[in-house]
Amino acid sequence: MHFDEQIVAAELRKGGIRLDANESGLFARELENISARETETVFDKFRADEFVPIDPSIDPADLTHTHRRFTAIGAAKVISNYATDLPNIEEYGEETTTKIVDLGASYQYTMQDIRASRKLKRPLEQRKARIAREAIERLADQMAAFGRAESNITGMLNASGVPILAAGYNGDWYDSGTTGAMVLADLKMMEFLVWTQSRQNHMPNAMLFGTNSYAALSKPYSEFIGDSVLDIFLRGSKMITSVDSWVRLDLADAQGNGERAVVYDKNLDNLYQIKPVLFQSEQPQADNLTFKIPCHGRHGGVVVRRPLSMLYVDGLLD
Repeated sequence: MHFDEQIVAAELRKGGIRLDANESGLFARELENISARETETVFDKFRADEFVPIDPSIDPADLTHTHRRFTAIGAAKVISNYATDLPNIEEYGEETTTKIVDLGASYQYTMQDIRASRKLKRPLEQRKARIAREAIERLADQMAAFGRAESNITGMLNASGVPILAAGYNGDWYDSGTTGAMVLADLKMMEFLVWTQSRQNHMPNAMLFGTNSYAALSKPYSEFIGDSVLDIFLRGSKMITSVDSWVRLDLADAQGNGERAVVYDKNLDNLYQIKPVLFQSEQPQADNLTFKIPCHGRHGGVVVRRPLSMLYVDGLLD
């Protein structure tokens, strides 16, 4: 993403502009006498790629993505010798098409930025390129979580067909009267619900929680056993190998104002991200005394192929 002096000089000449050899890009204000320690606003981490596999087969040129789900109907039966009434077996398929949209951002610098950069020997374009990339990754992370309603794109946390559990557990994990044994019982129930609702076809291997519910799992199991509830659960779990938190879950419940947990079989056969272009930065484009670098990515949300391989749990803190 860094453009060296020869590339920058060539792009400038295309615009009919010539600069001294010692000129490059940076903020004009950095020529002032300011602190060398810079402070940047810290945003949420982009973690969707950790939790949802990316389908590598989708081409960057595709405008839409269609996935097909087939269901077999019919059954065999006991027949007699020379039987002619063999039952017919069929299957029917459903197609779902999802748009793949473009995500864009850009950064720019001026002639004076270029001169200042060379003087300070700190190229501006590296830092600005990182910020542009983060802007695109932030939007992609959000789309992986919630999709984009305007484009009929679904995310991991609001996929249709996924069962929602909102009652029938102990909950109230932060209450002083809720024991470690009660929280552990909730975790075990959540683990086995995916297995039972899918008629033993899916063994969940991952759990995701919002910030506060995940923090509640660190409470000691009891006054006599100092190990956390989470440690005890992972040691005894038959299926779950990963328990993590994702800030996107903090307001992901059905009402949009509380935490949601997700239990799922993390597998490319069950769910995947449509992310054919992660990030691409183009050459600088001269526009009068400003030089703009376009950047883009492409995303189509998340496809949940097998909804029964997942479970949403709302209200664990209520």
